[in-house]
Amino acid sequence: MDLNNSKLDDLDNVKVNAYERTLTEAGSSVFHSQVMLSLFKQYLSMDINPISDQKFLPLSNQKIVRANELVTYNKPLTGVAMVKLNGGLGTSMGCKGPKSLISLGQNQDFLSICYDQLLIHRQKYRIDIPLVLMNSQATHSDTLKALPRFEDVYCFLQESAPRICRDGSLFEGFEDTERWYPPGHGQVFNALLNHSLLDELLNRGITTLFISNSDNVGAHFDADICNYFESSGHTIGMEVVSRLKTDVKGGVVGEINGRSALNELSQMSVTEDGEVQDFYFNTNSLWVNLELLRKQFPNKIIHLPMITNEKYINGHTVIQLESAMGSIIEQCITTFIHVDRSRFCPVKTTADLMRVQSMQVYQDSTLHNEPINIKLSHCYESVEHYHQLVKVPPKFKPKSSLEVIGPVIFQDKVEICGKVSITNHSSEPKILTKRFIENQELEID
Repeated sequence: MDLNNSKLDDLDNVKVNAYERTLTEAGSSVFHSQVMLSLFKQYLSMDINPISDQKFLPLSNQKIVRANELVTYNKPLTGVAMVKLNGGLGTSMGCKGPKSLISLGQNQDFLSICYDQLLIHRQKYRIDIPLVLMNSQATHSDTLKALPRFEDVYCFLQESAPRICRDGSLFEGFEDTERWYPPGHGQVFNALLNHSLLDELLNRGITTLFISNSDNVGAHFDADICNYFESSGHTIGMEVVSRLKTDVKGGVVGEINGRSALNELSQMSVTEDGEVQDFYFNTNSLWVNLELLRKQFPNKIIHLPMITNEKYINGHTVIQLESAMGSIIEQCITTFIHVDRSRFCPVKTTADLMRVQSMQVYQDSTLHNEPINIKLSHCYESVEHYHQLVKVPPKFKPKSSLEVIGPVIFQDKVEICGKVSITNHSSEPKILTKRFIENQELEID
Protein backbone atom coordinates (compact mmCIF):
# COMPACT_ATOMS: atom_id res chain seq x y z
CA MET A 1 0.00 0.00 0.00
CA ASP A 2 1.14 3.52 -0.73
CA LEU A 3 -0.51 6.85 -0.13
CA ASN A 4 -0.17 10.00 -2.15
CA ASN A 5 0.43 13.25 -0.34
CA SER A 6 -3.04 14.60 -1.20
CA LYS A 7 -4.39 12.72 1.84
CA LEU A 8 -2.04 14.65 4.11
CA ASP A 9 -2.22 18.28 5.26
CA ASP A 10 0.59 20.81 4.86
CA LEU A 11 2.13 20.08 8.26
CA ASP A 12 2.10 16.34 7.52
CA ASN A 13 3.83 16.95 4.19
CA VAL A 14 6.56 18.89 6.01
CA LYS A 15 7.06 15.84 8.25
CA VAL A 16 7.13 13.53 5.22
CA ASN A 17 9.82 15.66 3.58
CA ALA A 18 11.89 15.65 6.79
CA TYR A 19 11.51 11.88 7.13
CA GLU A 20 12.48 11.31 3.49
CA ARG A 21 15.44 13.66 3.75
CA THR A 22 16.68 11.80 6.85
CA LEU A 23 16.56 8.48 5.02
CA THR A 24 18.36 9.94 1.99
CA GLU A 25 21.10 11.59 4.05
CA ALA A 26 21.68 8.29 5.87
CA GLY A 27 22.27 6.56 2.53
CA SER A 28 19.12 4.41 2.59
CA SER A 29 18.43 2.46 -0.59
CA VAL A 30 15.61 3.50 -2.91
CA PHE A 31 13.49 0.44 -2.12
CA HIS A 32 13.91 0.85 1.64
CA SER A 33 13.01 4.54 1.46
CA GLN A 34 9.86 3.74 -0.53
CA VAL A 35 8.73 1.10 1.95
CA MET A 36 9.37 3.22 5.03
CA LEU A 37 7.78 6.33 3.48
CA SER A 38 4.66 4.29 2.75
CA LEU A 39 4.48 3.17 6.39
CA PHE A 40 5.14 6.74 7.60
CA LYS A 41 2.34 8.16 5.46
CA GLN A 42 -0.02 5.49 6.75
CA TYR A 43 0.88 6.51 10.28
CA LEU A 44 0.31 10.22 9.64
CA SER A 45 -3.04 9.64 7.94
CA MET A 46 -4.01 7.02 10.54
CA ASP A 47 -4.81 4.81 7.55
CA ILE A 48 -4.78 1.74 9.77
CA ASN A 49 -7.47 -0.85 9.30
CA PRO A 50 -7.48 -3.21 12.31
CA ILE A 51 -8.93 -6.61 11.61
CA SER A 52 -12.46 -7.00 12.93
CA ASP A 53 -13.11 -9.98 15.21
CA GLN A 54 -16.33 -10.61 13.31
CA LYS A 55 -14.48 -10.97 10.02
CA PHE A 56 -11.42 -12.82 11.32
CA LEU A 57 -12.18 -16.54 11.54
CA PRO A 58 -10.07 -19.63 12.29
CA LEU A 59 -8.43 -21.31 9.31
CA SER A 60 -10.49 -24.00 7.65
CA ASN A 61 -9.11 -27.51 8.15
CA GLN A 62 -8.64 -27.88 4.40
CA LYS A 63 -5.83 -25.30 4.52
CA ILE A 64 -3.81 -27.12 7.18
CA VAL A 65 -1.63 -30.20 6.93
CA ARG A 66 -0.21 -31.94 10.00
CA ALA A 67 3.54 -32.45 9.95
CA ASN A 68 3.29 -35.84 11.69
CA GLU A 69 1.11 -37.12 8.84
CA LEU A 70 3.45 -36.13 6.00
CA VAL A 71 4.90 -38.83 3.79
CA THR A 72 8.61 -39.42 4.31
CA TYR A 73 10.56 -37.58 1.62
CA ASN A 74 11.15 -39.75 -1.43
CA LYS A 75 13.33 -37.69 -3.75
CA PRO A 76 16.82 -36.19 -3.56
CA LEU A 77 16.86 -32.82 -1.82
CA THR A 78 18.45 -29.94 -3.65
CA GLY A 79 18.47 -26.19 -3.54
CA VAL A 80 17.66 -25.31 0.10
CA ALA A 81 19.10 -22.62 2.37
CA MET A 82 18.36 -21.79 6.00
CA VAL A 83 17.84 -18.12 6.89
CA LYS A 84 18.02 -16.91 10.48
CA LEU A 85 16.64 -13.52 11.55
CA ASN A 86 19.63 -12.19 13.44
CA GLY A 87 18.78 -8.56 14.13
CA GLY A 88 17.80 -8.75 17.79
CA LEU A 89 19.85 -7.73 20.81
CA GLY A 90 17.86 -9.49 23.52
CA THR A 91 17.53 -6.27 25.53
CA SER A 92 14.63 -7.78 27.50
CA MET A 93 17.21 -10.11 29.07
CA GLY A 94 19.79 -7.40 29.67
CA CYS A 95 21.92 -8.32 26.65
CA LYS A 96 24.16 -5.81 24.93
CA GLY A 97 25.32 -7.88 21.97
CA PRO A 98 23.49 -10.07 19.43
CA LYS A 99 20.92 -12.35 21.01
CA SER A 100 22.17 -15.22 18.86
CA LEU A 101 25.51 -15.09 20.69
CA ILE A 102 24.09 -15.42 24.22
CA SER A 103 25.92 -18.17 26.09
CA LEU A 104 23.80 -21.28 26.62
CA GLY A 105 26.54 -23.09 28.53
CA GLN A 106 28.99 -25.76 27.37
CA ASN A 107 30.55 -23.24 24.94
CA GLN A 108 27.32 -23.06 22.99
CA ASP A 109 25.16 -20.15 21.78
CA PHE A 110 22.11 -19.98 19.54
CA LEU A 111 24.24 -19.55 16.43
CA SER A 112 26.50 -22.52 17.16
CA ILE A 113 23.52 -24.76 17.97
CA CYS A 114 21.87 -23.78 14.69
CA TYR A 115 25.10 -24.51 12.80
CA ASP A 116 25.59 -27.87 14.53
CA GLN A 117 22.03 -28.84 13.60
CA LEU A 118 22.74 -27.85 10.02
CA LEU A 119 25.90 -29.96 9.90
CA ILE A 120 23.89 -33.01 10.95
CA HIS A 121 21.37 -32.45 8.16
CA ARG A 122 24.07 -31.75 5.58
CA GLN A 123 25.63 -35.11 6.36
CA LYS A 124 22.35 -37.01 6.68
CA TYR A 125 20.90 -35.84 3.34
CA ARG A 126 24.22 -35.31 1.55
CA ILE A 127 23.25 -31.81 0.54
CA ASP A 128 24.87 -28.41 0.88
CA ILE A 129 22.54 -26.28 3.00
CA PRO A 130 24.08 -22.81 3.45
CA LEU A 131 23.25 -20.72 6.50
CA VAL A 132 22.13 -17.15 5.76
CA LEU A 133 21.90 -14.49 8.46
CA MET A 134 19.89 -11.27 8.22
CA ASN A 135 21.74 -8.91 10.54
CA SER A 136 20.84 -5.45 11.74
CA GLN A 137 23.24 -2.56 12.20
CA ALA A 138 23.27 -3.44 15.91
CA THR A 139 24.32 -7.08 15.40
CA HIS A 140 26.33 -7.05 12.17
CA SER A 141 29.81 -6.28 13.52
CA ASP A 142 29.75 -8.77 16.42
CA THR A 143 28.23 -11.46 14.18
CA LEU A 144 30.98 -11.08 11.58
CA LYS A 145 33.58 -11.60 14.32
CA ALA A 146 31.92 -14.92 15.24
CA LEU A 147 31.74 -16.29 11.69
CA PRO A 148 35.31 -17.65 11.24
CA ARG A 149 34.33 -20.74 13.25
CA PHE A 150 31.69 -21.66 10.63
CA GLU A 151 31.70 -22.59 6.94
CA ASP A 152 29.27 -21.75 4.11
CA VAL A 153 27.60 -18.86 5.96
CA TYR A 154 26.30 -15.73 4.26
CA CYS A 155 25.15 -12.41 5.74
CA PHE A 156 23.01 -9.60 4.45
CA LEU A 157 22.06 -6.42 6.25
CA GLN A 158 18.65 -5.13 7.20
CA GLU A 159 18.50 -1.36 6.81
CA SER A 160 17.50 0.93 9.66
CA ALA A 161 14.74 3.52 10.00
CA PRO A 162 14.45 6.70 12.12
CA ARG A 163 12.33 6.63 15.26
CA ILE A 164 9.55 9.20 15.44
CA CYS A 165 7.52 10.91 18.16
CA ARG A 166 3.80 10.36 18.51
CA ASP A 167 3.06 13.49 16.47
CA GLY A 168 5.17 12.18 13.57
CA SER A 169 8.14 14.46 14.15
CA LEU A 170 11.58 12.89 14.12
CA PHE A 171 12.96 11.76 17.47
CA GLU A 172 16.18 13.63 18.19
CA GLY A 173 18.14 11.17 20.27
CA PHE A 174 21.61 11.84 21.58
CA GLU A 175 23.18 8.92 19.69
CA ASP A 176 22.47 7.07 16.46
CA THR A 177 21.52 3.96 18.44
CA GLU A 178 18.72 5.99 20.04
CA ARG A 179 17.52 7.55 16.79
CA TRP A 180 17.61 4.48 14.51
CA TYR A 181 16.18 0.96 14.74
CA PRO A 182 15.67 -2.17 12.57
CA PRO A 183 12.02 -1.99 11.37
CA GLY A 184 10.91 -5.55 12.04
CA HIS A 185 11.50 -8.93 10.40
CA GLY A 186 8.93 -8.14 7.72
CA GLN A 187 11.78 -6.39 5.89
CA VAL A 188 13.51 -9.71 5.19
CA PHE A 189 11.81 -10.08 1.80
CA ASN A 190 12.68 -6.60 0.52
CA ALA A 191 16.22 -6.80 1.89
CA LEU A 192 16.85 -10.15 0.20
CA LEU A 193 15.11 -9.37 -3.11
CA ASN A 194 17.31 -6.29 -3.50
CA HIS A 195 20.60 -7.88 -2.44
CA SER A 196 23.21 -9.46 -4.71
CA LEU A 197 23.05 -12.52 -2.45
CA LEU A 198 19.75 -13.48 -4.09
CA ASP A 199 21.40 -14.06 -7.47
CA GLU A 200 24.26 -15.91 -5.80
CA LEU A 201 21.82 -18.30 -4.12
CA LEU A 202 19.83 -18.82 -7.31
CA ASN A 203 23.04 -19.48 -9.24
CA ARG A 204 23.79 -22.24 -6.73
CA GLY A 205 20.43 -23.77 -7.59
CA ILE A 206 18.82 -22.71 -4.31
CA THR A 207 15.12 -22.07 -4.77
CA THR A 208 13.76 -22.81 -1.28
CA LEU A 209 14.43 -20.85 1.91
CA PHE A 210 13.55 -21.82 5.46
CA ILE A 211 13.37 -18.62 7.54
CA SER A 212 13.11 -18.54 11.33
CA ASN A 213 14.13 -16.58 14.42
CA SER A 214 17.71 -17.04 15.61
CA ASP A 215 16.51 -17.77 19.17
CA ASN A 216 14.20 -20.61 18.10
CA VAL A 217 16.44 -23.66 18.47
CA GLY A 218 13.56 -25.92 17.51
CA ALA A 219 13.35 -24.44 14.00
CA HIS A 220 15.78 -26.75 12.22
CA PHE A 221 15.69 -28.22 8.73
CA ASP A 222 13.05 -30.92 8.17
CA ALA A 223 13.21 -32.97 4.96
CA ASP A 224 9.58 -34.10 5.04
CA ILE A 225 8.22 -30.57 5.48
CA CYS A 226 10.61 -29.28 2.82
CA ASN A 227 9.54 -31.97 0.36
CA TYR A 228 5.86 -31.31 1.02
CA PHE A 229 6.25 -27.56 0.60
CA GLU A 230 8.17 -27.85 -2.65
CA SER A 231 5.53 -30.23 -3.99
CA SER A 232 2.69 -27.87 -3.04
CA GLY A 233 3.62 -25.29 -5.66
CA HIS A 234 2.84 -22.50 -3.19
CA THR A 235 4.93 -19.39 -2.62
CA ILE A 236 4.88 -19.55 1.20
CA GLY A 237 4.68 -22.30 3.81
CA MET A 238 3.98 -21.26 7.40
CA GLU A 239 4.57 -23.48 10.42
CA VAL A 240 1.88 -23.07 13.07
CA VAL A 241 1.26 -24.63 16.49
CA SER A 242 -1.79 -25.11 18.67
CA ARG A 243 -2.00 -22.07 20.90
CA LEU A 244 -1.37 -22.47 24.65
CA LYS A 245 -2.39 -20.09 27.44
CA THR A 246 1.26 -19.11 27.74
CA ASP A 247 1.24 -17.78 24.15
CA VAL A 248 0.27 -14.23 25.10
CA LYS A 249 2.41 -12.23 22.67
CA GLY A 250 2.59 -12.79 18.94
CA GLY A 251 0.32 -13.48 16.01
CA VAL A 252 -2.43 -15.93 15.19
CA VAL A 253 -3.47 -17.01 11.72
CA GLY A 254 -7.00 -17.05 10.38
CA GLU A 255 -8.93 -15.95 7.33
CA ILE A 256 -11.08 -13.07 6.19
CA ASN A 257 -13.63 -13.84 3.48
CA GLY A 258 -11.69 -17.00 2.66
CA ARG A 259 -8.28 -15.25 2.42
CA SER A 260 -5.47 -16.04 4.84
CA ALA A 261 -4.56 -13.31 7.33
CA LEU A 262 -2.34 -12.69 10.36
CA ASN A 263 -3.60 -10.88 13.46
CA GLU A 264 -1.74 -9.82 16.60
CA LEU A 265 -3.14 -11.17 19.88
CA SER A 266 -2.95 -7.66 21.33
CA GLN A 267 -5.50 -6.53 18.74
CA MET A 268 -8.05 -9.26 19.46
CA SER A 269 -10.87 -9.35 21.97
CA VAL A 270 -11.08 -12.16 24.51
CA THR A 271 -13.89 -14.35 25.83
CA GLU A 272 -15.33 -14.12 29.35
CA ASP A 273 -12.71 -16.55 30.66
CA GLY A 274 -9.93 -14.42 29.18
CA GLU A 275 -9.25 -16.67 26.20
CA VAL A 276 -8.90 -15.79 22.55
CA GLN A 277 -10.97 -17.88 20.15
CA ASP A 278 -9.27 -21.07 18.97
CA PHE A 279 -6.72 -19.90 16.40
CA TYR A 280 -3.43 -21.45 15.36
CA PHE A 281 -0.35 -19.60 16.61
CA ASN A 282 2.30 -18.28 14.21
CA THR A 283 5.77 -19.70 14.95
CA ASN A 284 7.43 -17.14 12.66
CA SER A 285 9.00 -20.00 10.71
CA LEU A 286 8.38 -19.75 6.97
CA TRP A 287 9.27 -21.78 3.90
CA VAL A 288 9.68 -19.61 0.81
CA ASN A 289 9.81 -20.46 -2.89
CA LEU A 290 12.32 -17.88 -4.14
CA GLU A 291 11.43 -18.15 -7.80
CA LEU A 292 7.70 -17.70 -7.22
CA LEU A 293 8.31 -14.82 -4.81
CA ARG A 294 10.48 -12.98 -7.32
CA LYS A 295 7.97 -13.63 -10.10
CA GLN A 296 5.06 -12.28 -8.01
CA PHE A 297 6.96 -9.11 -7.05
CA PRO A 298 9.00 -8.15 -10.14
CA ASN A 299 9.58 -4.60 -8.84
CA LYS A 300 11.27 -6.15 -5.77
CA ILE A 301 9.18 -4.19 -3.28
CA ILE A 302 6.65 -5.79 -0.93
CA HIS A 303 4.42 -3.56 1.20
CA LEU A 304 3.30 -5.35 4.37
CA PRO A 305 0.79 -4.09 6.98
CA MET A 306 2.14 -1.56 9.45
CA ILE A 307 2.75 -2.32 13.12
CA THR A 308 3.34 0.54 15.55
CA ASN A 309 5.71 -0.34 18.37
CA GLU A 310 6.05 2.10 21.28
CA LYS A 311 9.39 2.32 23.09
CA TYR A 312 10.57 4.42 26.03
CA ILE A 313 14.01 6.00 25.52
CA ASN A 314 15.63 8.44 27.90
CA GLY A 315 12.31 9.63 29.28
CA HIS A 316 10.65 9.94 25.86
CA THR A 317 7.95 7.81 24.25
CA VAL A 318 8.97 7.01 20.67
CA ILE A 319 7.29 5.13 17.84
CA GLN A 320 8.85 2.44 15.69
CA LEU A 321 7.07 1.64 12.42
CA GLU A 322 7.51 -2.06 11.73
CA SER A 323 6.11 -4.97 9.76
CA ALA A 324 5.78 -8.69 10.51
CA MET A 325 7.22 -11.35 8.24
CA GLY A 326 4.18 -13.59 8.68
CA SER A 327 1.81 -11.05 7.14
CA ILE A 328 3.17 -12.09 3.73
CA ILE A 329 0.46 -14.79 3.83
CA GLU A 330 -2.08 -12.06 3.02
CA GLN A 331 -0.48 -11.56 -0.41
CA CYS A 332 0.82 -15.01 -1.35
CA ILE A 333 -0.69 -18.45 -1.75
CA THR A 334 0.27 -20.21 1.47
CA THR A 335 0.28 -23.73 2.82
CA PHE A 336 0.01 -24.10 6.61
CA ILE A 337 1.89 -26.89 8.38
CA HIS A 338 0.77 -27.76 11.91
CA VAL A 339 3.91 -28.76 13.84
CA ASP A 340 4.39 -29.83 17.43
CA ARG A 341 6.10 -27.77 20.10
CA SER A 342 9.50 -29.34 19.48
CA ARG A 343 9.80 -26.97 16.50
CA PHE A 344 8.80 -23.87 18.47
CA CYS A 345 11.17 -23.05 21.33
CA PRO A 346 11.64 -19.26 21.30
CA VAL A 347 13.72 -17.66 24.05
CA LYS A 348 12.32 -14.29 25.13
CA THR A 349 13.09 -14.49 28.87
CA THR A 350 15.59 -16.24 31.14
CA ALA A 351 12.80 -18.64 32.11
CA ASP A 352 12.65 -19.65 28.43
CA LEU A 353 16.42 -19.96 28.51
CA MET A 354 16.22 -22.41 31.43
CA ARG A 355 13.54 -24.37 29.60
CA VAL A 356 15.69 -24.71 26.47
CA GLN A 357 18.79 -25.64 28.47
CA SER A 358 16.87 -28.41 30.21
CA MET A 359 15.55 -30.01 27.02
CA GLN A 360 16.68 -33.39 25.84
CA VAL A 361 18.45 -33.14 22.48
CA TYR A 362 18.23 -36.21 20.26
CA GLN A 363 20.96 -37.41 17.90
CA ASP A 364 19.17 -35.99 14.85
CA SER A 365 19.24 -32.54 16.56
CA THR A 366 15.50 -32.49 17.32
CA LEU A 367 14.35 -31.41 20.76
CA HIS A 368 12.08 -33.03 23.29
CA ASN A 369 10.07 -29.98 24.29
CA GLU A 370 7.68 -30.60 27.16
CA PRO A 371 5.24 -27.75 28.03
CA ILE A 372 6.93 -26.81 31.31
CA ASN A 373 5.87 -23.74 33.24
CA ILE A 374 8.83 -21.88 34.77
CA LYS A 375 8.67 -18.67 36.83
CA LEU A 376 11.88 -17.06 38.00
CA SER A 377 12.37 -14.23 40.49
CA HIS A 378 13.42 -10.79 39.24
CA CYS A 379 17.01 -11.48 40.29
CA TYR A 380 17.26 -13.87 37.29
CA GLU A 381 15.99 -11.35 34.72
CA SER A 382 19.32 -10.50 33.09
CA VAL A 383 21.42 -13.14 31.37
CA GLU A 384 24.45 -12.09 33.41
CA HIS A 385 22.66 -12.63 36.75
CA TYR A 386 21.03 -15.81 35.45
CA HIS A 387 24.40 -17.40 34.67
CA GLN A 388 25.71 -16.36 38.08
CA LEU A 389 22.86 -18.25 39.75
CA VAL A 390 22.26 -21.14 37.34
CA LYS A 391 25.55 -23.03 37.03
CA VAL A 392 23.81 -26.26 36.02
CA PRO A 393 20.23 -26.00 34.67
CA PRO A 394 17.71 -28.37 36.26
CA LYS A 395 16.08 -31.26 34.44
CA PHE A 396 12.30 -31.64 34.39
CA LYS A 397 10.00 -34.63 34.38
CA PRO A 398 7.00 -34.34 32.02
CA LYS A 399 4.19 -31.97 33.09
CA SER A 400 6.32 -30.38 35.81
CA SER A 401 6.46 -26.74 36.88
CA LEU A 402 8.95 -24.65 38.82
CA GLU A 403 8.74 -21.32 40.61
CA VAL A 404 11.87 -19.79 42.13
CA ILE A 405 11.49 -16.94 44.63
CA GLY A 406 14.66 -15.15 45.69
CA PRO A 407 18.28 -15.83 44.69
CA VAL A 408 18.81 -19.60 44.60
CA ILE A 409 22.04 -21.06 43.17
CA PHE A 410 21.64 -24.17 40.98
CA GLN A 411 25.15 -25.53 41.36
CA ASP A 412 24.71 -29.27 40.75
CA LYS A 413 22.36 -31.53 38.84
CA VAL A 414 18.81 -31.44 40.18
CA GLU A 415 15.63 -33.06 38.87
CA ILE A 416 12.21 -31.43 39.18
CA CYS A 417 9.09 -33.59 39.26
CA GLY A 418 5.55 -32.26 39.54
CA LYS A 419 4.72 -28.84 41.00
CA VAL A 420 7.74 -27.38 42.76
CA SER A 421 8.50 -24.02 44.34
CA ILE A 422 11.84 -23.01 45.85
CA THR A 423 12.07 -19.95 48.11
CA ASN A 424 14.98 -18.04 49.57
CA HIS A 425 13.59 -15.20 51.70
CA SER A 426 16.95 -13.47 52.10
CA SER A 427 18.72 -11.29 49.56
CA GLU A 428 21.88 -13.37 49.88
CA PRO A 429 22.15 -16.17 47.29
CA LYS A 430 21.82 -19.66 48.78
CA ILE A 431 22.90 -22.96 47.21
CA LEU A 432 20.26 -25.58 46.42
CA THR A 433 21.55 -28.87 47.84
CA LYS A 434 18.69 -31.27 47.07
CA ARG A 435 19.10 -33.43 43.95
CA PHE A 436 15.50 -34.54 43.48
CA ILE A 437 12.43 -32.44 44.33
CA GLU A 438 8.91 -33.74 43.80
CA ASN A 439 5.65 -31.81 44.45
CA GLN A 440 7.20 -29.72 47.20
CA GLU A 441 7.28 -26.12 48.45
CA LEU A 442 10.90 -25.94 49.50
CA GLU A 443 12.32 -23.13 51.62
CA ILE A 444 16.09 -22.67 51.86
CA ASP A 445 17.43 -21.42 55.18
